[in-house]
Amino acid sequence: MPGPVPVFGFKPLTCADMKRKIVYFAAALPPSWSASYRLLRWLIRVLPLGFRSPPALAFVPVTVAGPWPEYRSLLCCSLPTTNSPPPMRKVVLYIATSLDGYIASPDGSVEWLPTPPPGEDYGYADFLANADATLLGRATYEQVVESGEWPYPSFTNYVFSRQPPRQLPHESVRFISTDPAAFVRELREQPGRTIWLIGGSTLASPLLTAGLVDELMLFVVPRLLGAGIPLWRHQDHAQPLHLLRTQTWPDGMTLLHYQLPPETVA
Repeated sequence: MPGPVPVFGFKPLTCADMKRKIVYFAAALPPSWSASYRLLRWLIRVLPLGFRSPPALAFVPVTVAGPWPEYRSLLCCSLPTTNSPPPMRKVVLYIATSLDGYIASPDGSVEWLPTPPPGEDYGYADFLANADATLLGRATYEQVVESGEWPYPSFTNYVFSRQPPRQLPHESVRFISTDPAAFVRELREQPGRTIWLIGGSTLASPLLTAGLVDELMLFVVPRLLGAGIPLWRHQDHAQPLHLLRTQTWPDGMTLLHYQLPPETVA
């Protein structure tokens, strides 16, 4: 079967075409118009054009001659594309904190975190199944590395640091020296699943301020540390939160799941 048929400047459908108001689509006609119509309706359903329902089609038959004798004619139709941009990836701050707001002891240790009861993981596996990238500050990254084998080999892991790694990182780890907010803003627009903001608070703070964190899943441990590394840093402005759900476990662990306001462009 020959390649795409270049008739009157029409070309194969591309991602750039999909972003325009009108997309031109061409397909070879079977012997009957009804079969052609069914073919086009099927293609519209399987192609990622973003239609909520199949649109009406306007047909323009074009006779094809020359090097494509097996084509009886060509069908060209204009498809109004959706005006809505594709949904951006979510950034979720999924983190545990003491009741008094600390995410680590003064020395950076997290040994105070409780061991889940047998058969319980506080929803951790389900969360990981929907994510494919992580965001880490340098101190958090070093802590994870020192804890043993790299735990996220199937993810793309972005470590924000202006200094190179002290040792060769895992192949899934990428060191980022650019502005975190600008980088994450672009990352959210790329295809993929949920982006897990692991921490720490030094990285989370500018992303929260920029409105680049979509959800907060805060696991409150029933313990007072009295001192340590705080979860919250200075924020330039107050942010209202919308409570999505709560969950508690028999050992006192409590999940507070919030939605944050979206980024606003001045």
